[in-house]
Amino acid sequence: MTYENITSWDNNTGFTISGSTITGDASSAVYANSTDEIKSGDSIKATWTAREAFVVGLGADPIASGLASLEWGILPDNTKWKIFENESLVWNSGDFSTYGDDEEVKITRTGDVIKYYLGGALVYTSSQYVGSGDEVYVHIATESASSNSVTLQAEIIAVVNQKLRVMFYPDNNVQNIPVNQQLRVMFYPDNRVQDIGSSSTAWKWWLGMRYGTRKRYGTSHVRRMRI
Repeated sequence: MTYENITSWDNNTGFTISGSTITGDASSAVYANSTDEIKSGDSIKATWTAREAFVVGLGADPIASGLASLEWGILPDNTKWKIFENESLVWNSGDFSTYGDDEEVKITRTGDVIKYYLGGALVYTSSQYVGSGDEVYVHIATESASSNSVTLQAEIIAVVNQKLRVMFYPDNNVQNIPVNQQLRVMFYPDNRVQDIGSSSTAWKWWLGMRYGTRKRYGTSHVRRMRI
C-alpha cells in the first residue's frame, strides 16, 4: 500500500488545499474533515512546516468540524509534541530533543485502537477506543488563524470484489448484489437515478436521530461509504 493525497473534503473552512499541502488562512480559525472513512488497517501521515500550525488527527463525526470534533489529534506546539483527545492533553514529548519538530507523524487505526508514531517510533496508544460500528474520518483544525501549512496523506486499504448487501426495512429482508453487477437507486420523490457499481461509491442511510457527538442519523443525513 502507498500513501495518497486526501481529495475528498467536507466543511473546508479557511484552508487552501493543493495536492498533499494544506495551508491555513491567516485571518480566521480553520477546519476541515475528510469524507473518506479511515478503517481498520488504514493510517494517515503528516509533516508540519511550522510549530503550532494545526491539530491533525481523526474524529468520528463526518458532519461537524473543529477542535471539538477531533477525538484523536496531535500537533507540535512551541516547545514539544502534544497529543490531544477530546480537547484534553494525554501525552507530550517533553521537548524536541528526542523528536524534532520536523518529524513525520503517523496515526494508525488497528481494529478499534488508535496509535501515534513519531519518526517511525510508537509514542502513544490511545485508551479511547473507536466505538463498536463507528467510523472515523481525517480532521484538521486550529484554535486561531494560521497561515502555515501541513503535508497530509492517507493510506487506505482498498476493498475489491465485494458484494453489496441491501436490507429492506422494516421486514429486514436481505438481498446480496452479485459482484460485477450494478445497483440502480431511485431517489424519491424527485425520481433522480444513480447507478452504483461494485467498485464505486454507494450511499448509505442511517435511521434515527443524531445526538451529541455520537452518530445516530435521521433520514435527512447522508454519508458515503465504499463498497
